[in-house]
Amino acid sequence: MNPITFYIYRLISPVVAALGNGIYCKVGAEVPVGLVEEIRARRKMTGRVSDHGWMPNGNIWFGFKLSRSVITTGSVLLNSFVSDLVQGEWQVRLPDGSTYDRVICRDVFITSFRKAFSVLGVEPDDFVALEFEHRAKIVLARAGGPDLFESMQEAPTSELAYEEDDGDAEDYSEVRTHGASGPDHTAVNGL
Repeated sequence: MNPITFYIYRLISPVVAALGNGIYCKVGAEVPVGLVEEIRARRKMTGRVSDHGWMPNGNIWFGFKLSRSVITTGSVLLNSFVSDLVQGEWQVRLPDGSTYDRVICRDVFITSFRKAFSVLGVEPDDFVALEFEHRAKIVLARAGGPDLFESMQEAPTSELAYEEDDGDAEDYSEVRTHGASGPDHTAVNGL
C-alpha cells in the first residue's frame, strides 16, 4: 500500500489508535504504563548514521542509513559540508547505468530520489551512497549493507570516471572521510 494512502486510512480508521508520533496500536489493546516513553527514548538514542568523503578520482560522496520517511519522500538531509559543494540540479544514475529523473539540491536537502529508491528496491535500514560527478552533473546512487561506506572509501575509481585524460588530473591517492560517528581519519589506498 502507498504510504500516503496508509496514513489517510489510519486517520479515519476505527480500529487503529495513535499513542504518539508514529506509535500505534489496535483500539482497546492494553498498553503497559511507560511503553510509549520507552519507545520514544529508544528512537532518540538511535543516532543518524552518515558518512562522507572524497573518492580517489576527486568526486565527493555522501552515505546515509535510510529511514521510511526518506524513502517515502525521496528527500535526503545532507551534511552541510557536502551540501555546500553539490548545490543545483543533478541527473541520477544507478549502478546498472540507467538514469532516472533529476534531483535538486537546495540548502541542505537534495530532493526527488523517490523513483530511484523504488527502482533500487531499498528498504528502511539499508545504506545508500551518493557519488557526485561535478563535470557531468551526475549523481550515482548505490545501495548496500553496512559495509557500503567502507567500499566507497576503498573504491579505486568510479563508474562515472571519464576515460579521456585532459592532462589536468590531480593525484587523489588519499580518501578523506569525515564520519558523523567518530573523529576525522584518512585512509590511504593500497595500505
